Amino acid sequence: MTRYESGDTYEGEWCHDQREGHGIESFENGDRYEGVWKTNMKNGEGVMTYVESGLRYEGTWANGSYSGRGTMTRNGDIVASGDWTNCIWDEGEWGDPYPREGGRGTMVKAWKSTGGPAPRRLLR
Repeated sequence: MTRYESGDTYEGEWCHDQREGHGIESFENGDRYEGVWKTNMKNGEGVMTYVESGLRYEGTWANGSYSGRGTMTRNGDIVASGDWTNCIWDEGEWGDPYPREGGRGTMVKAWKSTGGPAPRRLLR
């Protein structure tokens, strides 16, 4: 297990001093990512659990961000399900804020779709 100055830890596979393969990153605040890493970034299938908000994202990652098909739940109930591309949501339905990667749980507002896929909105 590797422990960082921030108190975060990583346990998993390495290649050339970078996280590579399957691994678990646990944050000091209790949040946790378990999934695939490539060149030191979250890439592939993974699950991120946010302790304080009770949210959990399960799906595809690319370059450290939600990217591809994924589902956000809170206490087992679906909050958002659809497609994320570089933190842009463009399919499904939600009516709740969700944490965006890069800000370690930073909350951003989301707009609820009442019909088909909502217009693409950049969540920054």
